[in-house]
Amino acid sequence: MEDLYKKYLIEPEEFIKIISKPIEEIKNLRIIEGTNFPPLSPRNKLNEFKEKRIPYSQFFDMDIIAEIPHLVPHMMPSNSVFIDHMKKLDIRLSDQIIIYDRSGMFSAPRVWLMFYWFGHRNIQILNGSMFQYEKLGGKIEQGDDYGYKRISREKPNEDDFNYVKDETKIVNLEFIIKNSFEPNLSKKYYFIDARSEERFNGTAPEPREGIRRGHINGAKCIFFQWLITDEYKYKSIEELKKLFEEKGIDIDNDEDKTYICSCGTGLTACIVIFGLTLLGKYDKCKLYDASWTEYGSYTPEQIEEMKNKLI
Repeated sequence: MEDLYKKYLIEPEEFIKIISKPIEEIKNLRIIEGTNFPPLSPRNKLNEFKEKRIPYSQFFDMDIIAEIPHLVPHMMPSNSVFIDHMKKLDIRLSDQIIIYDRSGMFSAPRVWLMFYWFGHRNIQILNGSMFQYEKLGGKIEQGDDYGYKRISREKPNEDDFNYVKDETKIVNLEFIIKNSFEPNLSKKYYFIDARSEERFNGTAPEPREGIRRGHINGAKCIFFQWLITDEYKYKSIEELKKLFEEKGIDIDNDEDKTYICSCGTGLTACIVIFGLTLLGKYDKCKLYDASWTEYGSYTPEQIEEMKNKLI
């Protein structure tokens, strides 16, 4: 079986060796910072990127490369929006991409999945994020000296940006209501919620105003932080499999099941989807992108009314 852990994750020691090569040897490498912070965080992702970053990095702002306007932030963009931004960043389908964040493996998986869903395949996440990179003494860029601007590349052609969104990977509210309540159809799915147990159980408030507490009918809680170590690395394959199994998800024997993942705004659900990808379940995963911020904006009575029309 292919080692998916090594295929989709790059260790910081190996990464440091790669970016230490002469600039001519890494001209087709794109290092992308995909930092995003939780909604109540006082930190400013763009200011921090400008102050210091991994050499040759470009910033991928998921709040801008998104469907705008929308009730929920950073929703998956259309083909035209994504392609337009990739042309501006000069990130081509033929490039090697390595993604990191400075938020502790909080947002890099979302950026990875965005690229993957738009057809890019030579792409990895820096395991341990910027934290481990700095801990190992990796070099830092600062201020206005952006190293990627010094990289000379051949002019692109249109095929370099022929990104095509896989629409089958995203589900909507109607799908969720129909399949989480319908007893026969729901046997085909695992509904997974990546929020904390407190938010899942409704004992803690939602960070966004006007969103009620609770969770989707029939969902299981797989808190995203359970997949990540204290060093901001993904847990081992064995640990990940044990985690899912302890929560009632039989990774080895549920080949017919599809994993429908959600969270608050479709961001940390991608941490769970990436974990399932490491376990060979990428083809079985779908994202409810608008997640609880959309679902929880409706009252239980409104959900019930929609359910009665759909089932």
